Amino acid sequence: TPQRPVVVAGAGPVGLAIALDLAQRGIPVLVLDKKDYVSLGSRALALSYRSLEILGRLGIVDRFLRDGMAWDSGRSFYAGKEISAFRIPQAEGAQYPGLLNLQQPLIETYLIEACDRNPGVEIQWATEVVSLTELDSSVRLSVVGPEGPYEISAQWLVAADGARSKVREQAQCRLEGTSYDSMFVIVDIVMKSDHPPERRCWFDPPAFPGSTVLMHKQPFDVWR
Repeated sequence: TPQRPVVVAGAGPVGLAIALDLAQRGIPVLVLDKKDYVSLGSRALALSYRSLEILGRLGIVDRFLRDGMAWDSGRSFYAGKEISAFRIPQAEGAQYPGLLNLQQPLIETYLIEACDRNPGVEIQWATEVVSLTELDSSVRLSVVGPEGPYEISAQWLVAADGARSKVREQAQCRLEGTSYDSMFVIVDIVMKSDHPPERRCWFDPPAFPGSTVLMHKQPFDVWR
């Protein structure tokens, strides 16, 4: 089995950014993703300053800044009355906004198009790592793709296939962090409005007593 320098499992924002970064450093990368489409629905939304710095280093941040919506403030309400407001401080001479709203399907699309322009990145869609075997100086992957099962050998394997990562499970490498159990309905609607791009939160709002409502403005007249 021919050995690849790096295989990335997962073509989400993290996996694609890693692949592009390595390819720009002259390291060929193979990206595998079990989907054959960008993420659909109401998923991640806000890009932080650090994420924009990374996109700047990769030379692709201009498109994100052009289409994204910068914001730095928010207000909270209780029973219809405003109870607090905040503004995120920005260092003098900051190169990027502190937060930039851009829908995850667009984030992934822009990253995929950047990877497609780099000959050092190869993406295989509808292809999933189902098991792995760690060797002394490499890892052997059992993969299932559109043509059936096959094996790949790699010097390095990057687990970017999500919090419920199959690669992490196989490698017995848990994702460290804290999680909170709560249930929300997330809805994106198209609505023309002159409201500013700030985060608004309502506790016990008159329309939904006992619940919490969050609202964010997104690009292209879409509201979360």
